[in-house]
Amino acid sequence: MSPGLVKDSPMPVAAPLQAKAAAESKKIADAASQFEALFLSEMLKSVREASSGDGTADSEDQSGSSLTELAQEQFAQALAASGGLGFARMVTAQLATGNQKPAAVAPRQPGIEK
Repeated sequence: MSPGLVKDSPMPVAAPLQAKAAAESKKIADAASQFEALFLSEMLKSVREASSGDGTADSEDQSGSSLTELAQEQFAQALAASGGLGFARMVTAQLATGNQKPAAVAPRQPGIEK
C-alpha cells in the first residue's frame, strides 16, 4: 500500500461529476450571454447605420464614430448581462436540456385528448 493512501476510503464519484456539470453549465451560460451581447450589438449597429443613412443626420468624424461604437458595445453587454431580450436564458435552457436524454413520450392516440 502506498503511503498517503487510506485503506477502505471510497472516493466519492458524485462530487466530481457534479462539479463538472456545474462548470459546464457556467460555460454554457457565459457563451449564451456573449452571444446575446453580440446579437444586440449588431442589432444596434444596424439601427444606427439605418438612421444615419437617411440623409438627415450629420456625418460623424472617425473619433466620434469609434466612440459611438464603443458605447454601443458596452450598452449591448450591459443589456445582455441584465437579462436583455431573454435569448441567453433560452439558449442556456435549450443547451442544458440537450445534454440530457429525452424523456420517453407515449404516442398520441387519435381522438383521445389528455
